[in-house]
Amino acid sequence: MKYDIKIIRQEAHGRWDQILYSLAPDLGPALNKPGRHVPCPVHGGKDGFRVYRNSDINGASVCNTCGEMKDGFETLMWVNGWSFYQALQEVGKYLLPHYSDEKVISSELVNLEFTGKVISSGKEKGEYGENYALTLEDPNHRKYRHWGSCLEQAIKRAQIKVGDNCHLELVSKQTVKKGDVTFKRNNWIARRLESDEERTKRLAKEAAENEYRLRSMYQLWKSGTPISQVSPDNPVFLYFERRGLIIKEDAGEAYQCLRYAPTLTYRHEDGTKTTHPGLIAIVRNRKGQCANIQRTFLTEEGRKANVESPKKLMSQPANVELLGSAIRIGGMPGKSICVAEGIETSYSVHMATGLPCWSTVTAIGMQNVELPECAQEVYIFADKDVSETGKKSAEILAKRLRSEGRNAYVILPDDPIPEGSKGIDWNDILLLKGVDGFPDLTKFKACEGS
Repeated sequence: MKYDIKIIRQEAHGRWDQILYSLAPDLGPALNKPGRHVPCPVHGGKDGFRVYRNSDINGASVCNTCGEMKDGFETLMWVNGWSFYQALQEVGKYLLPHYSDEKVISSELVNLEFTGKVISSGKEKGEYGENYALTLEDPNHRKYRHWGSCLEQAIKRAQIKVGDNCHLELVSKQTVKKGDVTFKRNNWIARRLESDEERTKRLAKEAAENEYRLRSMYQLWKSGTPISQVSPDNPVFLYFERRGLIIKEDAGEAYQCLRYAPTLTYRHEDGTKTTHPGLIAIVRNRKGQCANIQRTFLTEEGRKANVESPKKLMSQPANVELLGSAIRIGGMPGKSICVAEGIETSYSVHMATGLPCWSTVTAIGMQNVELPECAQEVYIFADKDVSETGKKSAEILAKRLRSEGRNAYVILPDDPIPEGSKGIDWNDILLLKGVDGFPDLTKFKACEGS
């Protein structure tokens, strides 16, 4: 059976959670906790994957290693190793099992669209007996009358009633054979449009939620103490000491992006809450605005707290773009800048090179980080891991930077990955060899000019 992608998307809208449960059982833990991080069904680990809170709408998901799957088809292709055609066929069979024994003899694409208010909807007697009919009035007060059982099904799925504004699309006209019977079918999709009152309420709710999230970020940041002012027995000082990182009192703007927070609240998977001291880092977008706050939950002894995810960003305001942002360790750059993934790695690189080293937080963040135009020499200190995610993300960034006319160098540790470990990063090198384990950056310029 050849399924029409537009029809299948319409049928799947609002049902993707059921579809994913049925066609990809490994996604069950994530679907049971939409919006929460769970072990990745592909890569394992503790918290590398999540589906969005509205996963029933479009089935989108995010893997910390592979990036975003923008809809349910991409999610199924990723988790099951399917092609798009396979995913479409399986979703089609799940949603429209009665279509599986039908044969499409001919199909004509129409793509006629209508938008307006529903004036009437229901069964009416027509030329060929009783059938479903709908009358739509467009913004110019022109009325359109449409018929058919497929239209009725589309209207019911979209929960459209008389008085609602809606958008209709006649996608195609088909001649179909089922057994010995041949018939014609018009394929419709329908979408209910929100009223002015509903839109006003939605926007007000979104604005209030965004304001609350931004206010929470600013309050947390304001409550923190710059790390250059903490005492040697402070949890952040002890944590940095364990990682071989030196906090200088006269660092100036270099570490202004990092602060100590005495009380961070952690919400556990079972809904309980605990409080911990921790490190907070301001993530800034290209305009220098606060895009988020990353929290590292610690113990009083300066170790990572025993929680599911010791590092977490705060809830993201919908009106603030996070993609492209970074934690600006070392401050603003001149002509040269370094880039690394985690805070500890970036801090290590800054210590060893003396250059600003911006932390992109994640591998996906590294691919998309936006750097100042003045930074024409970019040294990308990538994590060296078994999956090669760090290397791949660094190469994607380097390719983009070179296309912008900049010099970009991907730098990986020479040391082998320790047995049983997922990888080795530049903070590991600092602990193993000190700053002498880092490369001389002038050699890269020399190689570029030779």
